[in-house]
Amino acid sequence: MGLSTFYGLNLGLSTLEAMKQAQSVVGNNMANASTPGYVRERSVMQEQVALTTTGNAGVAGRVGQGVTVESIQRVTNQFVNRQDRANQSNYQMYNVWQQNLSQIQSILNEPSSNSMQNAVDQFFQSWQTLSTNPTDTAARQSVISEAQTLGQTFQTITGQLEAMQSNLGQTVTKQVGQFNQYAQEVANLNKQIVSVKNQGQSPNALQDQRGLLLDKMSQLADVTYQQQNDGSVSVSVGSNKTQVVSGSSFTQLSTSGLVPGTLVQNGSSAAAPYPSSGFNLSQIKSGSIAGNVHSLDDASKLLGNLDSFLKAFQSQVNQVQHNKNAYDLNGNNLAPVLFTSTVTASGNTVLHVNNAFLQQGGTDLLAASSTGQPGDNGNALNMLQLQNAVSHTSGWNTSYASLFNNTTLTTGFNGNGTFDQFIGSTVSQIGVEASGVNSEVKTAGALAQQSANLRQSISGVNQDAQAAKMIQYQNTYNAAAKFISVFNQMLQTLITNV
Repeated sequence: MGLSTFYGLNLGLSTLEAMKQAQSVVGNNMANASTPGYVRERSVMQEQVALTTTGNAGVAGRVGQGVTVESIQRVTNQFVNRQDRANQSNYQMYNVWQQNLSQIQSILNEPSSNSMQNAVDQFFQSWQTLSTNPTDTAARQSVISEAQTLGQTFQTITGQLEAMQSNLGQTVTKQVGQFNQYAQEVANLNKQIVSVKNQGQSPNALQDQRGLLLDKMSQLADVTYQQQNDGSVSVSVGSNKTQVVSGSSFTQLSTSGLVPGTLVQNGSSAAAPYPSSGFNLSQIKSGSIAGNVHSLDDASKLLGNLDSFLKAFQSQVNQVQHNKNAYDLNGNNLAPVLFTSTVTASGNTVLHVNNAFLQQGGTDLLAASSTGQPGDNGNALNMLQLQNAVSHTSGWNTSYASLFNNTTLTTGFNGNGTFDQFIGSTVSQIGVEASGVNSEVKTAGALAQQSANLRQSISGVNQDAQAAKMIQYQNTYNAAAKFISVFNQMLQTLITNV
């Protein structure tokens, strides 16, 4: 069979149709250049099957029939995507952790006039002043006032840390709920994608939406996912790879039982801090959830340390104030204890000045004498020695429920050291940890930026490149239109001459 008289028209028409479709893809790319999750698309051109002719061996099988757009592909690299999601997840953990550690440091506010260290130093300084004039009422009132300030300072810090604990616990609960919502949406998109693919279509927009959801899930936790042959993805979370999405079904992670930083009093054992069927927060090793869980543990450990400190401080001060060799201004021994304490709902110790010292004549109850003589300062000096004593720190510790480790850990005051050294050590530990996390943030941030840039270079939309393609397709379209015009003139000449 020879070539059809209208062969050229069909050839030109195929070019027009292909360029028009390719131009639409370019327009869609440019329109979605700033759309979150959008993956650049490209038109895959394919030469149409060559026309087979008979009667002319020189032409048979060699005459092309133009071009067609075989498919519209998403330009993406799965390996780069996985690496970027892992890097973003790691960065989110350290970034959130850094922000929370900064808040903890602000709460401690060391060094400052409102700090724990200053409150303790001013308390002992007031005893130093009293030791120079044991009968002075103003000096005695100063001791009581500084004791109140000390109790209020630690109470404020404890309250702020407990509030932070509560907020972090609520945040983690919300984040797990958000993660569950994303998992459900991925499962729903899996169902739609499989359906579209079964119809022989390309679900590009649906895959973009699913990819964005995987990005968001990765920012919350460490997720792993596997592409299935039917186009769906299965998603797992955490070090134990707990599956949350399989095809069109999903499994929720439970937050029931979340008890952030519960103190374990009197050495009793703690229940699992995050009971859940086959899953606990300790399995999440990256993402903002892990950053908040790390921060919860930091707050819990710090509260445990402060609880340990306050118990030791109360015990040692009261032992010096209340003993048979300590005498108040009236010559009475076994004077009332200076500090009493209560326990917050979270199990943390709060110090209060004994009400007896706040009544009229209460200043007389301070035991500054060790002989019973009003002007003697022996017991005031004994109180001062507490500030630099190194034996009083032994054996005071507290246990707390660690969410990140999913077990009960012991912290606090176990060994030798002064009160000042213990506070310094506690603040220093937070500072050292914050410094380490700051370094990790920089490293993780650099890796996240690098992988994000690489991913963007592959899947992102470059407006200049798209504009160049737009001109390329326009020129090809114009050439095809010119070809059809010329071919049409040839046909008109043929028809006129026949």
